[in-house]
Amino acid sequence: NRIFSKEELEAKVKMLEGDIFNLKKLEAGYSAIADMYFENGYSSTQIEKKDVVDEGARSIKYEVKIQESKRSHIENIILKGNTKTKDHVILRELLFSNGDVFSKKRFLNSLRNIYNLRYFSSIVPDVKPGSEAGLLDVILNVEETSTANIQFGITFSGVADANTFPMSVFVQWEERNLLGSGSELSANVTAGPDKQSATLGYTENWFLGIPLGVGFELSATH
Repeated sequence: NRIFSKEELEAKVKMLEGDIFNLKKLEAGYSAIADMYFENGYSSTQIEKKDVVDEGARSIKYEVKIQESKRSHIENIILKGNTKTKDHVILRELLFSNGDVFSKKRFLNSLRNIYNLRYFSSIVPDVKPGSEAGLLDVILNVEETSTANIQFGITFSGVADANTFPMSVFVQWEERNLLGSGSELSANVTAGPDKQSATLGYTENWFLGIPLGVGFELSATH
């Protein structure tokens, strides 16, 4: 190890020499060492551990062998399966772009952003070697789900006029991904014997290229 010092790596293992062996702590420390490299773009670094058991002394020793690599950069971002949702709606949720150093943390947070859209029932990520050493292709295989929602029903309530039947009907429709653009459109109609109303709403979730929701609502009541 030359990129990170021995002290930096050992600090990730929450055990000291002489402690009672704890496999869970060891595995957590081993993963933390790997994450140090992956978080800083050294995704091709190979890390292996080997145990040496001394049965007479009832002790165990671990050697962690590290074969360091250069930082990996993202060559291509490839989207598959989005037949309705436009590419830019997915790409704007990513915390990385072509040419960036690959980061495991940004990669996982980007997947969370896409899940939170609620446009997809399945997201299967993949990372493959690029056209040359040090380059990676990030592949996102998505499966789209229905983004439309419709509700209708009948309500009963008291009315001021005893001759009026106390019933009204309503229909509500919502589309969370209008024409695959990531915008939202909703409509609501309520009709009763003494009151009728209609509402139309629209929301743009990315205003002027930033994740700021801006919308309007028009309503009429008779």
